[in-house]
Amino acid sequence: VQDLYDDTDSSLLADLYLPVVSGLKKDGTIINTERRVSRIRPVLKKGEGEKTDFEVIYEVGKALGMGSLLEGWETPEKVFDKMMKATEDSPCDMTGIDYKILDEGYGIQWPFKKGQVLEENERRLFEDNVYYTPNKKVKFIFEDVMENPKPTNQEYPYILDTGRGTVGQWHTQTRTREINYVADVVSELPYIYISKDLGNEKDIKAEDEIFVESINGRVSKFKVLLTEDLSKNVIFCPLHYIEANNLTLSIYDTYSKEPSYKYTPVKIIKA
Repeated sequence: VQDLYDDTDSSLLADLYLPVVSGLKKDGTIINTERRVSRIRPVLKKGEGEKTDFEVIYEVGKALGMGSLLEGWETPEKVFDKMMKATEDSPCDMTGIDYKILDEGYGIQWPFKKGQVLEENERRLFEDNVYYTPNKKVKFIFEDVMENPKPTNQEYPYILDTGRGTVGQWHTQTRTREINYVADVVSELPYIYISKDLGNEKDIKAEDEIFVESINGRVSKFKVLLTEDLSKNVIFCPLHYIEANNLTLSIYDTYSKEPSYKYTPVKIIKA
């Protein structure tokens, strides 16, 4: 694992931990979901012995004996140049974007081919109704809804859903835990929401603890919060705790390969 923190769940499991600096000390480029290529510039200088993600990956390559295969990968700028060349004649052609140009302005959206002149900062794809298909038209593809590979059953009758818990938490709380406001208003212990109807049926009250067993064979313990916003057969827990991720399935969407975070058959037992 290479990370800024050595005490994350992943770092603690690692055979080898490689410390790296935060984004405040990195140099390079980033492409966001708006298709914008932008420069990243370090705000703080690295201390002695500190390394960026890029430097760690590059030096691991050297340690593995990759030799001449690393030629042209020595700096973030050289890597950027390689990436630009790799996009030539593709839908995301960026061959007209120069590393130096990015030092000024607000970034450039792809596609931006070699020789093209930047006339406006905001550009929309497909405004000319021409698409990346042989006949230049949109193609809509439909298919029947697939059956769930792991449906609920008599033993695991409830559906576990996971998602953001609060606006203060982010991912696995690696960095948001350092914000005093978040720490003050967010439970340190994992919690789970169940409907009041289910709580009445199971004699489970707010602040009680329950074991949640997944159809994947794993069990996690949570503090209960009651709500009227869920159906009786659905329970919800924030994804920010490893106890939540312990229960989700290793099933992936056929196309996007996204894991099944939103549907896991479970059963609950009062602690």
